[in-house]
Order: sequence, then structure tokens, then C-alpha cells
Amino acid sequence: MNRPTSFTTPIFSLALFSLVSFGSLAPAQAVTVIDRFELKGTVKEWCRGNPKFFEINKTEATESVLLTITRDVNGDGDYTDISATIGLSGSEPDVIPMNGLAFPRNKSGSKAEFALSGVNPGNADHFLTIRGHATFDTLGQMINLTKVTGTIEFQITDSYSIDKFDTQSAAVECFGSGTFATGKKNTSSGGGTLTVQDAPASVGGTFVVDPPLNQTKLAHGIPLVFWGELSVASPFHDEILGVAFNTTHNLVAAVFAIGTFEGATPLTIWKCVISCAGVTLDRTTGTASFTNTMLTDSTDTSPLPPITLNGTLTFTPF
Repeated sequence: MNRPTSFTTPIFSLALFSLVSFGSLAPAQAVTVIDRFELKGTVKEWCRGNPKFFEINKTEATESVLLTITRDVNGDGDYTDISATIGLSGSEPDVIPMNGLAFPRNKSGSKAEFALSGVNPGNADHFLTIRGHATFDTLGQMINLTKVTGTIEFQITDSYSIDKFDTQSAAVECFGSGTFATGKKNTSSGGGTLTVQDAPASVGGTFVVDPPLNQTKLAHGIPLVFWGELSVASPFHDEILGVAFNTTHNLVAAVFAIGTFEGATPLTIWKCVISCAGVTLDRTTGTASFTNTMLTDSTDTSPLPPITLNGTLTFTPF
């Protein structure tokens, strides 16, 4: 997509999370496997009131979007039973739960076909469906996932461009369809919990890392680490924490964001511009410690009170 909507959320990587991918190993052999990939795709979207009727939106693999597929949902050794979540829109949850099935396409187990569908937990009228093919390495047996391609259909709340400067319309009903494919693997990991003092009640006083949302990378030589907490109720939203740092000069910037959906304030951002006090990062061990780290609301008018972070998170050393 050309604008920063659902399919192009820049801080997310495509993640395929499976219990031994789509394979059919015996329950005693079950091992948790996480495969992350960057995503690329093209979507044609129709939105109510758009004078152009539709828009063609594209994303490159470097822009990163989240997809998570989980196998053997019931823990009974049935690896054709799968569930999934996918990030779709800036006006929708970054995670829409889906359920479906995956079946082998050949005897060697090097290919599988899958179908998944689900609805927005905050709006049952909105849905997401994907269908596609999974490819595994030459060892076969559907263990090491190397590629996923497929088609996507959805109905969501979104917006469209109203001028040449890409100014966005108000939130409206939209539906669309398109294709997607995976790019390179992303091996970012991590976890942990922070206390978040003086944040809105919906945050719940803590930030709990959901590993499939993690991303660790270098951007123009600047180390960046992102963590996320999947969809949280009251009101339905997700939470993201990101840091950029230079350990040589002990410089750190941090951002904490709440993305709220379905008509509420869409995005609230607290930030701490270089250098943030109370943040210690170690790229060798992959740890980030926050001690009374204060972030302020970036809103120019009627800002919310500052928030304070305490705790330690982990990330992939790099």
C-alpha cells in the first residue's frame, strides 16, 4: 500500500508461528517453532464515499506486516488444525484472530495448502479471510517453513486519500482483496513485562511482550528494537514500545504508543527524546532495563499526563 495503513505498518514483521510448522509429526515429537518473514503484497480496496471508487495499495517486504499461524490448536497432535492472526489496518486491530485448516499437497511434505478466516473481536461485521500455499525446505515433512503465498479478502474500517498530499479521509467502511507473499525471514525474539505508571486505565498498568510482534534491526546504522502487546480490551487496542539507541555515546530515544480501534482516538504516543534517563541497553546480552523512565504525550494540545516505565525486556542480540 502506498499509505501507512494496515498492510504497511512499518514496525511489524510478518511472523508465521507454528508447532512444527504444518507438519504431521506424532504428539511426542511436537516442538514449538517460530518462523518470521517480511511481507509483500498488493490489495485493491473499495471505500464508501471514495470518488475514485477504489485504490490499489502496495507494500514491499521491507515495510513489514505481521501474520501469525499456530498449528495444533487443541494440543491433540492434529497439525492440520490451525489458527492465525494478521495485521491489516491502521483503523482495525493489528491482530484479527482466524481459524482454519492446513493440508499437505504432496507426499514429501514440501508443500501445503491452507485456508483461514476470522472476524474483528471489536466488530463482528468486519472479517478477514486468507487462503494460500506454504513451501518447506528440501528436507520435506513440512517442518522448516521457507515461503508462503496466497490471497486475502477483508471488510474493515479504513480511510482513503482525498488529495495529492495523501491526506486521509474520515474513517469509513471498506472492503478489498489482493495477494501476498513472504520476503526474508526475521529472527527477532524477546519478552518481559514493564509496569506502566499513570497510563490510561485501558493499559492495565503493565506492558506484557507478545514475542510474535518483536522486531530488531538496523536502520541507517541506528539500532532499533520494537516490542508489542497484542490486542487488549477496554477499549479494544494494541500497545507498542520502540527504542532507538547509540550505546557508544549512551543515547536513547523511546516511544510508547496505543493504537485504538473502532471510532476511538486512533493513536496516542508518549515519547522520550534522546537521551532518555533511566534506560540501559546491552546489545550483547539483548536486555533493555527501564528505571523510572518518563515519557511525555506527543500531543501539542491537551496532552495526557506523562507515563513512567519500570522493568526489563529482552531482545535478539545484534
